[in-house]
Amino acid sequence: MAKSLFIVEDDEFIRSDLIELLLDEGYDVTAYKNGQEAWDALNARRKLPDLIILDLMMPMMDGYEFTEQLSKVPRLTPIPILVLSADARAKTKLSFPKIARYMKKPMDLDRFLVVVDELVTLPKRPEMDLSQPSLF
Repeated sequence: MAKSLFIVEDDEFIRSDLIELLLDEGYDVTAYKNGQEAWDALNARRKLPDLIILDLMMPMMDGYEFTEQLSKVPRLTPIPILVLSADARAKTKLSFPKIARYMKKPMDLDRFLVVVDELVTLPKRPEMDLSQPSLF
């Protein structure tokens, strides 16, 4: 059964490119334009995604608020989150301590696919140590 991914990205071009790339890799992909849409979908779904790929800077509900809301709901906290951001300082601004991975945009797509594969196959979400330098 295909692993289920949520993409939460307001940029239409990036969102469509990620959808196409991940569908080609065999993932079941659902995409949202902002955190509010994704939040509403998470709360309405019985089956949770295996991974959330999250932009930080979005209208309505940004990635910071989204992760804050997510951290308050125990059934949602096991979902790993891969944060994508063009802001190099974003990693230091993240208040949700359970981000699985952070990648700076633009990212190498081959490396991105490796990271996605690693995160969807982990038995439980790793904690990101924000004090360590990012490899990406």
